[in-house]
Amino acid sequence: AATRREERQPAKPAVGVLNPVGDLKMSLGAGVVCVRGSSPSEDGSDSEKEDVFLTVKSKKQRRQEREDKKKQEEEEAKLRAKQEAAEGRRRKREAKQAEAAVAAERPQEEEEEEAEAEREAEDEE
Repeated sequence: AATRREERQPAKPAVGVLNPVGDLKMSLGAGVVCVRGSSPSEDGSDSEKEDVFLTVKSKKQRRQEREDKKKQEEEEAKLRAKQEAAEGRRRKREAKQAEAAVAAERPQEEEEEEAEAEREAEDEE
């Protein structure tokens, strides 16, 4: 005799079991529809077409996917902005270093010009 607990539990669905539907070349299962297409040898065509499967999604699933996609795009935009800001800081730092190098070279050039001018003045005397 079955206990009350066993009587209340619903029967577990047969997952992975497909039941054929007449001669329609189609089988149904728990949330699954399987359609068997004709092979190229059966219909006489040599074209190798890929089967296209469309998943039917509920409004909630579509909304969730849109939200996920939007969130991912926002994260990617933030990452790009962060990378661009870092690149801008790097360029600015390199420009400052280049200016400092040019500024450091100018006094040496001026000293060399003064020394050369003094030598010319001594040569004239």
